[in-house]
Amino acid sequence: MKAYYKTILKGENIHSLPYEEKPTDVYEYKLLEITDICCQEMKDALHDNAVGFGVFHDAILNSDKNINFADCSPYPEGAVWTEYAINFCPFCGKRVETEERERVTLKKIKRKVRLERVDYDEIPIE
Repeated sequence: MKAYYKTILKGENIHSLPYEEKPTDVYEYKLLEITDICCQEMKDALHDNAVGFGVFHDAILNSDKNINFADCSPYPEGAVWTEYAINFCPFCGKRVETEERERVTLKKIKRKVRLERVDYDEIPIE
């Protein structure tokens, strides 16, 4: 099984304080496609989100480029997910790989947007 992903670099989306970020720092990894799924069990695990690419559940930005399974530790304050990278299928033992297919950087672009506002008036019924 192989997953192809895109690496998005911070580019012009850097903040100098409180962090010392560089334009070449990773902003996010995005899954492009998964090919050659090795067995039906892995296909089912991917479909059921038991195994997946990157960070599990409610992550705004994905900071992980691996195929993972995850452990959930529920607390009253919320759940904590811990991802564990897999290099071999837990069902059939075949190799699981990820490969960067594309690398891009963020560039700030300002666009003017014309806003249209919709209001409703009350009209008496006759």
